Amino acid sequence: MGIGLSRRDNVFDSKSSITVHGREYHILDAIGQGGEATVYRCQDKKGSQHAVKMFCFSRYPQVQIRQRVDGFMKEARILQYLSGRSPHFVDFVDFEYRPKENIGYMIMELGRGNLRQFLQGMPLNEPLRRMIWQQIVNILVALQSARIVHADIKPENLILVDNTLKITDLSLAFPSTAMGQAFRQPMIRGTLDYMAPEVFLHETSLESDIWSAGVILYEMTYGRPPYFGIFDRHQKMDAIARMTPISYPPLNDHYLFDLIQQCLTLDATLGVYLSMTDGLHYPRLAVFASIITSLLGTDTSIMLLLSLMSLFRQSQPIFEC
Repeated sequence: MGIGLSRRDNVFDSKSSITVHGREYHILDAIGQGGEATVYRCQDKKGSQHAVKMFCFSRYPQVQIRQRVDGFMKEARILQYLSGRSPHFVDFVDFEYRPKENIGYMIMELGRGNLRQFLQGMPLNEPLRRMIWQQIVNILVALQSARIVHADIKPENLILVDNTLKITDLSLAFPSTAMGQAFRQPMIRGTLDYMAPEVFLHETSLESDIWSAGVILYEMTYGRPPYFGIFDRHQKMDAIARMTPISYPPLNDHYLFDLIQQCLTLDATLGVYLSMTDGLHYPRLAVFASIITSLLGTDTSIMLLLSLMSLFRQSQPIFEC
């Protein structure tokens, strides 16, 4: 079965079909375009619909192809590892790399839109914001339980499946060995409005994911990301990297006001809950205590946080790329 790839624009048409490990999928339409892949809606022979993420490696210089393929394989293995571990992780079906064609496919659960469709430059109402925020917190907890740093949390990567938010696009994700530990990255990568300041120092960690979540909370509250008014890319990068003071218009909800600021600071510490565990302190992790406490209650939060601390003290990740 041919792949139906147009060499002119690197897209499938609606008459195309693909096969992944012998299973045929009919391409229905394109639903997303990223920097490295195009996402299509497809249907298998049983009538079930899925998303297929297609990577065309032939468009890269020959010297880059091996690195790109390695990235594809890493993302697929992380998605496979996460699948089924939490209702907030997408169900992963299959993947295949075809070296002769220089094409890779990932078949996964199909979303019905993403968080971006709710964020149209206006603040969300309080019940909707609270519901979404609780699910984002659940995603952070699930990622930490799996010891995975996502490194690109943003509205477009939070898809909706039956009113449940699920995290997707793990192209920048990597396994973590210790809670709060920053990992040195060779390149500065991410989505600028949602990148944490330390990313510009080539360091990424759980704290970076918390910052990104905080930007989403800010956007849900005020209608725009913190540095939205800076249009020049280099000026915006400089503002984030230097921690240029963020404008916080007053809110009647003082807890929400404090929570947003906790997410978007370099100076937060874990506070009373994690101070119980050998005096360990990690920047920006105080928000983990406060948001979990607000959702689960003090006793449950202490048990969960202590369990996470015990889990992340181990020296090896449970997932290997």
